[in-house]
Amino acid sequence: MATPKQIAANRANAARSTGPKTQAGKAASSQNARKHGIFGRDVAHELEDPLQFDGLVEGLRADLKPASALEDELVDQLALAFWRNRRLAKAEQFELNGGTARSVSIHTGVREQARPAFTYLDARDHSNFTIKRMVLFGRYQTMITNEIKRTLSMLYEAQERRIEAIEASAIEANTSEAKPDSLDQA
Repeated sequence: MATPKQIAANRANAARSTGPKTQAGKAASSQNARKHGIFGRDVAHELEDPLQFDGLVEGLRADLKPASALEDELVDQLALAFWRNRRLAKAEQFELNGGTARSVSIHTGVREQARPAFTYLDARDHSNFTIKRMVLFGRYQTMITNEIKRTLSMLYEAQERRIEAIEASAIEANTSEAKPDSLDQA
């Protein structure tokens, strides 16, 4: 058990360490736990083009034609999974390039000189690190692929239910028009 002197010292230390005060310090400390950014909260990372993400969403909307709020949400989830899949491919390419800033653009295929959107590498020994990271990327790839499959399955299911409901209401409307009212025949 702590002595009264230790408790007083702990309280004094806690009062001095209250975290960053400036906005820049808070922004920097918010990234402390980030390793690679593949599953980041940001849809388009600061070094990624948000217009490309918007293009991906619009392309998926054009292909999948969502017609309800649920279908819209599933298309958004699907777009995010595809985006993360692209992000993973960039991180893997970065890793295979030895952690250099030279990377291949997933969208254009053109080699570009830029700081990649992944900040997980520093001056570590690269030989053993790469193998471990590639195994991790394989797991991430499986997770993202499964997420895409699940989301597509849920979207197709929702679209099927919507189409079946429309067809059922059309059949019901046709059968009710075909039946003469019993009062009209009397």
